[in-house]
Amino acid sequence: MNRSTYLKVTNAAIISTVFGVFLAVAIVLFYSIENKQTKADSNLLLNAVAASKQSQLTDWFNDEVQDAAFISGNHVFIDNVTDFLDGKTDESTFIASLNQIKSEHLYADLVLLKLNGDYITSTNPALAFNDSVEKEILRQAIASDSCYVSDIYRSEIDHCTYIDLVSVIRNNDKVLGGLIFKISPEKQLDIMLTDWYLTNHEGTISLLQKDRGGRLLYYHPSLLSADTLACWYPVDKKRLQTGLEQYFSGVSPSADDMFRVFELPFSKWMVLIEVNDQVRQERLKTITAMLIVVSLILVVIIFFGLVLVIHFWQGKNISKLLSKEAEFDSFKNQYWLTMDVLTEGVIITDSKGLICYMNLMAETISGWKLHEAVGKEAESAIQLLHEDSGLPVLGIDNWFTGEPAFISFNKVLLVDRKGERIDVSVSITPIKSDNPAQNGMIITLRDNTAIRRQELLALKNEQLFKNLFQDAPDAFIIVDKDGFIKLANVNALSLFGYSNEELMAMRVEDLIPEVFGHHTEHRLAYFDNPEKRVIGMDRKILAQSKNGTAFPAFVSLSPILDNDELFVMAVIRNITDMVRKEEIRQFRNQ
Repeated sequence: MNRSTYLKVTNAAIISTVFGVFLAVAIVLFYSIENKQTKADSNLLLNAVAASKQSQLTDWFNDEVQDAAFISGNHVFIDNVTDFLDGKTDESTFIASLNQIKSEHLYADLVLLKLNGDYITSTNPALAFNDSVEKEILRQAIASDSCYVSDIYRSEIDHCTYIDLVSVIRNNDKVLGGLIFKISPEKQLDIMLTDWYLTNHEGTISLLQKDRGGRLLYYHPSLLSADTLACWYPVDKKRLQTGLEQYFSGVSPSADDMFRVFELPFSKWMVLIEVNDQVRQERLKTITAMLIVVSLILVVIIFFGLVLVIHFWQGKNISKLLSKEAEFDSFKNQYWLTMDVLTEGVIITDSKGLICYMNLMAETISGWKLHEAVGKEAESAIQLLHEDSGLPVLGIDNWFTGEPAFISFNKVLLVDRKGERIDVSVSITPIKSDNPAQNGMIITLRDNTAIRRQELLALKNEQLFKNLFQDAPDAFIIVDKDGFIKLANVNALSLFGYSNEELMAMRVEDLIPEVFGHHTEHRLAYFDNPEKRVIGMDRKILAQSKNGTAFPAFVSLSPILDNDELFVMAVIRNITDMVRKEEIRQFRNQ
């Protein structure tokens, strides 16, 4: 390289570097400002939803408690109860009056109790059972002369969820008994918890409380399963890391914490409202990545352009200038080739909304070839519809007459050339110029069909594993590296006599001490060399149930990997009958 060429390249590189640094600073400032604004918008949305839901849930709860207090204190109702308890009114007549109240207030059941909490009668005798918890609530209601509210629970009889409001019935100073108002959360509370009316933002509304051990539990209708009577589930560690744990330690939520918590009156419950800000964050990252790519391309283009300009200014001969132009054309061909290998469809239009260019992926998604699409209106060739309403996503004329801005849609239906609808994500980026005639836009398409298919397949496989795990004939437990039991099926609960909550707080050493021992070395040794292993074939091992009874067992150990984390699945079988038969056989052979 001669000195003249060296100076050209050096000058072009310096100017391109300065321009690149300017673009980098601009992109960093853009990301910082947009990220801050995104979080501010999400917090405003969260505050608005929290205020609305707090008013809605509080009003509902107050109405239920006030209705229960009014009914139990109504003189006509008290006279009916007195006549029924004194034998002046038969049970069918009294039940008819209860059914009228039940129908008017949409109660699941009304239950009349004695002073000691024993059952007298109800509108649904099939649901009635002697519940010590309800007796304790009745005693508290009598002592304070007010309504007391039970927890949300699943009935062992019909497996439905209920909330019990227990109120005292008094005739002057005489306490006649108690009245249980069974409320079904499905009719109002569950609807309010699942009614997330903001279609452009994802979020959840749950009830929250602490158990006796101080663990955070939450309730949401989507968690209810026919396989268990549980209503409340522990808040997972991932949620605790997002700020809930700090909140209950007295730390107010920060701008990064997309949740709000408020208390419900007359109960120990709190309402947790969460907004999923991940979609907007990912969109911002995508925009920033595109800006970086475009900036790099611009820097490269500017570099080569400057080389050509400097070469022209220095009066190089035409042959060298043509050579540089050929190099530039080669670069452009490489650029278009790069566009053609992208996994996203890219369509470029002019200031009138006419298609100028589309890459190979855009041809594949839309069904149009480049030579067929050039010159066509983008709005007619590339029809984009809202997934829910079916209305056009964007009017090209409106977009050009207004102030152009970046727009992105995650759930859009593309009507291809054959008239078939394809699930896509789309972003529209303006091409701005001082000359309005040179304006345009870049439409980027991503085919979500394969992604949705993979998501559905993953959900199906996950459900299949859960069904096989729960329906297995033997006791199955899954243990982490620290020895804690993370999952147990129904047969494991039955075999060892523990509840699911008790097992989740235990280590595997507590169940099978002979396999893992009471030292971590046994367990850690297995995790250092994980392999399928059956224990109990050559030597007798004992497992231990909740009541202290030890029984012989076979234990099969298998390592499993979930999200790069290693677990061990233990399959445990009680072989008491097998051992007893073998002992009898040996005794007879003696």
